[in-house]
Amino acid sequence: MPLKLTAQTQSATSAPSEEEIAQKRSEQCRPRTAIHYDPSHFDKFVGNYQHEQASSMFFTITREGEHFYSRLTGQPEVEIFPESDTKFFAKNVPAQQSFNLETNGSITGLVLHQNGREQIFKRVDARVAKDAELEIQRRIAEGRPDMSRQRLLYREIEAEQKGTPDLEIMSPSLKSAADQRWLAIRETNRHLGKFLSLEFLHVDQRGWDIYQAKYERGYGIWSVGPLTADHKLMGITFEF
Repeated sequence: MPLKLTAQTQSATSAPSEEEIAQKRSEQCRPRTAIHYDPSHFDKFVGNYQHEQASSMFFTITREGEHFYSRLTGQPEVEIFPESDTKFFAKNVPAQQSFNLETNGSITGLVLHQNGREQIFKRVDARVAKDAELEIQRRIAEGRPDMSRQRLLYREIEAEQKGTPDLEIMSPSLKSAADQRWLAIRETNRHLGKFLSLEFLHVDQRGWDIYQAKYERGYGIWSVGPLTADHKLMGITFEF
């Protein structure tokens, strides 16, 4: 059964309350209807957008005729649909993207609205995104872990074994996810028993480091995403 603890950091200037997060999540999950939209107007949004804190995470925005697409690093394309002149939504997940349009007509970035939070991506040159993708492919080919991520993963595993997550090494969003999932995480640790060893497996197409953990009564797979600018965990999952 999968047990996932995952989140991606929010702007450091924003620290929403749990009530605000719940309100935003409710708004993001409401049904949406696509409006009539001139496809040529979408061309100004086409390009690459880099996460403001996780430099290896990008959205690539494209258009094919009357269809608009968004792709996050290491994930398949998702078709998005207009709900306003600058905001678009996905149908397969409760998530939206809004574009920052300046008065001079330039597009400076986009905001991902998902899971009750708003993540900021700044517009960058295509070469920046290409270089980041090449770096991921290099890491995949070399097959070596990011030692900074590994150290934080060990800290989190050790903390969970002692009965509480290590909130000091988490981004604000990941802290919130840990709080919401802690009872399930504690039960998982009780089920698996004592942690015995950790083996690095590979780097996946997202650039996440994948590990197999051995426990007293079973195995699990840890996935660790890129760190924030201040070296915090921003995305981590565990499945067993």
